[in-house]
Amino acid sequence: MAESSGFRNLWLATSVSQVGTQVSELAIPFIAITMLRATPFEIGVLNAVQFLPILLLSLVVGVWVDRLRRRPVLIASDLARAAILFSIPAAGVLHLLSLPQLYLVAFLVGALTVLFDVAYQSYLPALVDEDHLITANSRLQVSEQGASVIGPALAGSLINWLTGPIAVAVDAVSYLASAGLLLRIRWPEPEPSKPEAATGIIREIGDGLAFVLREPMLRAIAMTAGLIQLFGRMVFAVLLLYLVRQVGLSAAAVGVIFSVGSVGFVVGALIAGRLGNLLGVGRTIVVAAALASLSPLLYAIGPRAYAGGFVAVGFFLYGVAAVVWTVNNLSLRQAITPTALLGRTNASMRLLGWGVIPIGSVLGGLLGGAIGLRQTIVLAALGSLVASLPVLLSPLPGLRQLPRPASVA
Repeated sequence: MAESSGFRNLWLATSVSQVGTQVSELAIPFIAITMLRATPFEIGVLNAVQFLPILLLSLVVGVWVDRLRRRPVLIASDLARAAILFSIPAAGVLHLLSLPQLYLVAFLVGALTVLFDVAYQSYLPALVDEDHLITANSRLQVSEQGASVIGPALAGSLINWLTGPIAVAVDAVSYLASAGLLLRIRWPEPEPSKPEAATGIIREIGDGLAFVLREPMLRAIAMTAGLIQLFGRMVFAVLLLYLVRQVGLSAAAVGVIFSVGSVGFVVGALIAGRLGNLLGVGRTIVVAAALASLSPLLYAIGPRAYAGGFVAVGFFLYGVAAVVWTVNNLSLRQAITPTALLGRTNASMRLLGWGVIPIGSVLGGLLGGAIGLRQTIVLAALGSLVASLPVLLSPLPGLRQLPRPASVA
């Protein structure tokens, strides 16, 4: 594949930061649960505020990314996330940790992650030939999802040995390492597009949304992603509480369960390109959506005595599906979207697909307190069964190869 040292550095940067991110994703809720005695609703809110920036900022971020060079945006996002996360171990040393601080950290890191993700997805086509987008996205996903195997087990061990705040510091260091790798990229980046003087930010946002909504494949992908995230976040709002408080698992045990389950992410990254070639890009996206929407049933039907094993298997299947889905639908999006619209299209897809995450998290927390943790998992798993219908009923099942970019009026 025609790749550059720039792509290799981007690949390494995202890999390093993802290991740290996986540590924080387990450590911060454990701080809330074990050190601050958070309720189900408070855990739901903590999960929600992390993803609230997707709902509030995605479209504006898309405009910024299309107006700016992407590499400086990526570096600034990493440095800012590191500084914000270091506030947690600092507060821990001073015995000042509180839920409001965790909410604020989760929101700010979430906002910067939106900026980083939209920028990196829009930066990749500048580093890799169009014909090799699926290969490049697969390689990124292999490393990213490999981190999801290492991260939870590492997080559980760090929490047990060194406490949650120190585990969060590991994530902060990983962002500093990521920024250092991105600084090494010297590959020339295309000049960002300049908006016409009469074009305002609202018009630019509208152009990105309109492109997604009038493109039937992107529209269907966004709808299915939104449904999977809505019901999936209802499950994850209470799943950790269920495993810790009702099943009685330790932080290390939970970390091992999610690490074992996360092997599915690595498997998905390894087979995503081959499956796309075998079934066709569109049909692969549909199959991945169906598997992802079915996997929460394993969380729901597992007896309490074997809950850990059922969660590991369900998470494994979800991991395979999620990465196959991500590689193929992201490559499709990058292939058919004109460069001048790529940031806004990525941001619009993130909003439509992930904007429901705060809603699902809060709803899961409310239901967990009202009807019970296990009952909430069952209800959300049943709702998830309809999530794959939009892509199944779209033109995607007939799409074999990645099409070329559409023209923009």
